Amino acid sequence: MGLSISGGKLSGRFAEDLSPVVRDKATYWLKDVFILLLLVVTLIVFIDPAEAAELLVKGDHNYPPFEYLNEDGLPDGFNVDVMNAVAREIRLDIKIELGSWVTVRREIEEGKIDVLLGMYKTEERQKKISFSMPHFITSYALFVRKDSKIRDLDDTGGRTIIVQSGDLSHDFLIENMPSDKIIFKDNVEDVLRDLSRGAGDCAIAGRLQGMIMINSRKLDNLRTTGGPLFQAEYCFAVKKGNEALLSKINEGLAIIKNTGEYDEIYRNWFGPYETWRWHYRKALRFLMLPFILVALAAIIFFAWVHFLRRMVSARTKELFESREGLRITLNSIGDAVIATDINGTVKRMNPKAEELTGWTASDAKGKRLSEVFVIVGGKTMERVANPFDKVMEAGETVGLANDTILISRSGVEYQIADSGAPIRDENGIISGVVLVFRDITAEYRVRELLLESEEKFRLMFENAPIGIVLSEPDGRIKSSNSFFRGLTGYTKADLEKRNMIDLAHPGDQKLVRDNYNDIMEGKKRAFDIEKRLVCKNGSVIYLHMTSSIVCDAGNHPVFGITVFKDISLWKKAEAELQKMEKLKSIGTLAGGIAHDFNNILTGIFGNISIVKSRLSKGSAEYRHLEEAEKSMGRATFLTKQLLTFAKGGMPVKENVSLYDIAEEIVRFDLSGSSVKPHLTKQRGLWMAEVDRGQIQQVFSNLTINAREAMPDGGNLYLSFENRRMGENDLPGIRAGKYVRITVKDEGMGINTNYLDRIFDPYFSTKQTGSGLGLATTYSIINRHGGRIEVDSQQGQGTEFTLYIPASSKIKTIKDAYAFQAYAEEPVKAKVLVMDDEKIICEVVTAMLNESGFSVCCATDGKQAAAMYAKALKTDMPFDLVILDLTVPGGLGGKETINLILESDPDAKVIVSSGYADDPVMAKYREYGFSGIVAKPYTYEKLLSVIREALRK
Repeated sequence: MGLSISGGKLSGRFAEDLSPVVRDKATYWLKDVFILLLLVVTLIVFIDPAEAAELLVKGDHNYPPFEYLNEDGLPDGFNVDVMNAVAREIRLDIKIELGSWVTVRREIEEGKIDVLLGMYKTEERQKKISFSMPHFITSYALFVRKDSKIRDLDDTGGRTIIVQSGDLSHDFLIENMPSDKIIFKDNVEDVLRDLSRGAGDCAIAGRLQGMIMINSRKLDNLRTTGGPLFQAEYCFAVKKGNEALLSKINEGLAIIKNTGEYDEIYRNWFGPYETWRWHYRKALRFLMLPFILVALAAIIFFAWVHFLRRMVSARTKELFESREGLRITLNSIGDAVIATDINGTVKRMNPKAEELTGWTASDAKGKRLSEVFVIVGGKTMERVANPFDKVMEAGETVGLANDTILISRSGVEYQIADSGAPIRDENGIISGVVLVFRDITAEYRVRELLLESEEKFRLMFENAPIGIVLSEPDGRIKSSNSFFRGLTGYTKADLEKRNMIDLAHPGDQKLVRDNYNDIMEGKKRAFDIEKRLVCKNGSVIYLHMTSSIVCDAGNHPVFGITVFKDISLWKKAEAELQKMEKLKSIGTLAGGIAHDFNNILTGIFGNISIVKSRLSKGSAEYRHLEEAEKSMGRATFLTKQLLTFAKGGMPVKENVSLYDIAEEIVRFDLSGSSVKPHLTKQRGLWMAEVDRGQIQQVFSNLTINAREAMPDGGNLYLSFENRRMGENDLPGIRAGKYVRITVKDEGMGINTNYLDRIFDPYFSTKQTGSGLGLATTYSIINRHGGRIEVDSQQGQGTEFTLYIPASSKIKTIKDAYAFQAYAEEPVKAKVLVMDDEKIICEVVTAMLNESGFSVCCATDGKQAAAMYAKALKTDMPFDLVILDLTVPGGLGGKETINLILESDPDAKVIVSSGYADDPVMAKYREYGFSGIVAKPYTYEKLLSVIREALRK
C-alpha cells in the first residue's frame, strides 16, 4: 500500500517507524500533569487575555505530515492542527503562514514572527530560541538508494551526504561528521528527490517524513539503512526571552493532552500507521502472563533436568570405558581421523587431525565438516566437493583426487591422500561418516618436481626464441622445436625423415658433412659455422649453426644439440652498410662539388643580375637573361638536392609561397611526360616559413613518384588550403595555422602491406630505386614541424596529405609583395665582404656598387676582423659585414663573428655559404648573425637581405 496526503490524513506502511513515539509518549504524561498545574498558576499571575493581540505563527511550507501547503494552498498538517487547538484553549488570536524553512528559521531568531510551528530542540539552538514542551518525538535515519552498499553511518566516510539546510540533520553533521561533501537543500522533498536522481551517496532526514515522501512521490529506488541515528524532541519555538508567550503555549499543550484532543489529532494524522498503542499500565499487565508461564516452565524444566541427570549418571561409567578405548585407539594411529554425524557435523577428531586441520577437537565439535576440513584442487585452488557428500551419495568408501590440498585453520597447506567411509549402526543404517587422511606433501613434491622439470624442459625447448634440433651424432634429425619449423617451413614429419646435411644449400653441404664426419671420428665435439639453408618453399636463408655432441659415461656420442640463429637480416644489413659507405663517399664528393658549384653560380647570378638592372624590362635581352636566371635556379635546386643528400641538416627558412614553389617544380618535372598537372589554391593562401630548397625537393620527389606510377599517363592533382589545427586534431603536430597540401595521382596505388614502410630508409618496391626519396621527404616535413600522411588503394591511385606550418611573419602572398616593395627602397651604407673566392668578392662589389653601397673586401676572417676594428676607430665604420662561412686554411664566418662582436657588440653581420644546410645557417641568430644569404644568390635576394639587416 502506498502513501498519500489527502484532506489532512495519511495512509501507508509506516506503523513500525512510529514505535519510538508511542513508547516515549507515555513517559511525558505524569510530567504533563505537573506542567499543567504550573501553567495554570503562570496564566493567573502573568497573562491578561484582554491584552492579547494577533500572533504571527510560521512554519515550513513543505514538511509533511507536520506542516505543508495543501492542494488549496492553505496551511495544513499535524503541527497546524495542534497549534490551532492550543490557540483555542488559551484564547490566542493567531495567524498561520508557511514559507521556506531557511527563511522562517531566520525570522524567529530575529523576532520577526512570534511562534515557530515546529523545531527540534538542541543546546545550540537554545542560545537564541526558547522551546515549548515537546509535542512529538521523532527519529532520524540514513536514506540510500536500493543498490547502495552503505550499511550505516560508519560507511559514509568520504561520501557525499544530502541534508535540509538549517535542519537538525544539518546541525548533526556539523557537530559529528564535519565534511566538505555536504549538499544542502531547502526541504526534505528536494533532499530525497535529488538522492533518487543520483545526486550524492546518501541523505539524512526524519524517518517518518522520509518514508512519507518516498511513497507519496513514488521514489521507489530509495530505502533506509541502519538503525535510528538519533531522536529529537519536536517543539513549538519563540524568540529567546519571550517566556510569557512560551508559558501560554505550554499551558495549551497540557490542556489538549489532558482533554484527549491531542490524541484525537495524533490519531487523525498517524493512526493508520500504528499497529497498536499500549498504555504502559496495560502493557505491564499484559506482560505478566507470559512471565508467569515462563517461570512455571522453568520449574518443570529444572525438575526434568534433575531426573535426566540421574539417568545419565547411571550410564556414564559404562560409556566411559567404551569411549576411552576408542580414544586411545584413535590417538595412537598415524593417520588423521574425523568422524561426523548423519548431518555432516564433526563429532570427534584425533590429535593428528587436530595437527593437520589446525582445529582443536573442542573447537571443531559441532562445526560442519566443510568448515573444518577445507580442501581445494591442487591445480585450480578452487574448493572441491566435500567427502561427506560423496560418501553419503555413494554409500561406500570413496577416495579423493591425488592433487587435493588441505588448508589448515592457520593457512598452512598440506598435500593429502584420504578416503571416507560410512558409519553404520547395528541395523546397517548410515549414521555418519569417518574420514581418514594423511600428509603426503613431501612425496608429492618430489613427484611434482620431476614432472615440472620435464615440462619446463619441454616448454623451453619448444618455445625457445631460436631454432633447436636434436639429432643423431651423424646429423639425422630426431626432433625440432617450433621456432626452427616456423623458420624453415618444414613439419615434424618432414624433418624426421631428413638429415641436417640434406637441408643445407648445395654450396654448403660439403662444409656441413665434413663437420659431422669430424664428430663421428672423434676429432671434435662441437662446431660453429655459418651456412645457407634451403626452406621447404625453396627460399634460402642464412643461419648461424652451433652444434654440440652429448656423450655418455664412456665418452661415446649419444645425440647432438644444434642451435640455429637466423642471420639473414644481418647479411642484408651488411650489404646495406656497404651500400651506405658507398653513398657516404658519394655524398662527401657531392657536398664538395655543390659548394664549389654554388660559388660559380653566385658569380654567374651576380653578373646576370647586374646586366639585367641596366636593361629595360621590356627588351628581348632582358627576357633572355630572365630565362637564363630560371635555368640557373634549376641548377641551384640541383645543388640543394646534392647538399641535402650529402648532409641533411636543419632547414634554412624563408617566407615563401608553397603554391609558387610547387607550380614551378611540378611543371618542370612533368615536362615531356604524358601526366597532366592540376594545381588549385585557396584565395588568401598563407605564406610558409620553410627551406625553399628542401621543400622543392619534397614536391619533386612526390611528382616523380606520381609520374612513375602512371607510365601510360594520367592526371596529378595538387590542392592548397589554409587550416587551423587544434591541440588534438592531428597527432604529432602542435595547435596553430597550417597550409594543407594534397597530392593525388591516378596511378596503380600501393600495396596495403607496404603502406607502413614506404617512409623507411632504403625501402623501395622498384628494382632500381634507392628507397631514399620518401624517407628524405618525411625527414624534411618532420624537420619543418609538419606532418605527412598517405592513403592508397591498389588500382585507384595514391594521395599524400602534407601539413606545413604557416608563417607568422607574412600572412599572405599579397603581403609578401608589399614587403618586397619595401625592400626595394634605396639604402646607402658601407659594407665589408669576406670571401676566399676572388670572383665572389668581385661580383658582390659590382652588385653593391650598382646600388650605391661602398664596398671593401677581405679574403679571410682574420683580415676582416682587423679591417672592421680599424674602421671602427674612424669616422667611417662599416655599417654591415658579409662573412663567408667556410674558408679553407683560414678563419671562417663562425669564428670571425666572435672577433667582430668583441670590438662592436652592435655589429650587423650576414653569414653566407654554399653549404646551405650547415647548422649555423639554420640557427644563425644563435651565433650572433643578423641575417643569412645562401649561395648562389641573385642581386635582388642580396639587396633584400642587406636592407632587412640594416632596418633591424
